[in-house]
Amino acid sequence: MKNEQYPPNRWHALFFLLLANFLNILDVTIVNVAIPRIYHDMEISHSQAQWISIIYLISFAACLLPFGKLGDMYGKVRLFKMGLIAFVVTSLICAMSPNIEILMFSRFFQGLASAMMVPQVLAIAVSMFPVDEKTKMFGYVGIVG
Repeated sequence: MKNEQYPPNRWHALFFLLLANFLNILDVTIVNVAIPRIYHDMEISHSQAQWISIIYLISFAACLLPFGKLGDMYGKVRLFKMGLIAFVVTSLICAMSPNIEILMFSRFFQGLASAMMVPQVLAIAVSMFPVDEKTKMFGYVGIVG
């Protein structure tokens, strides 16, 4: 296929796809950094503090493959957008959580939102680039990862 058959703004689109993917990676690491402060401010137990990270990772890992398949069935862009919106909303809820129960609830759904968004990133990116540009595109994906 000729490059004219691919979106002309594909590099800009890749930037935003990778930015969304980076949010998932950042979220896991930034929460690990914030856990001592959360532990102190919310006066929670050590096991509750561990669950703040674990509940996100469990929901993310359990739903990654099913949401990848749903993206194939119902549209990658649609699921990516829904996942991104849900991720932003649940992130806001996490930030405003007044207690550990709401924080745990929102972290669980944040993991689901991330699982909805992340598999679509690479699927969308692969479809936007011709064969001769895919190596460079995968390089950028690898850098963000």
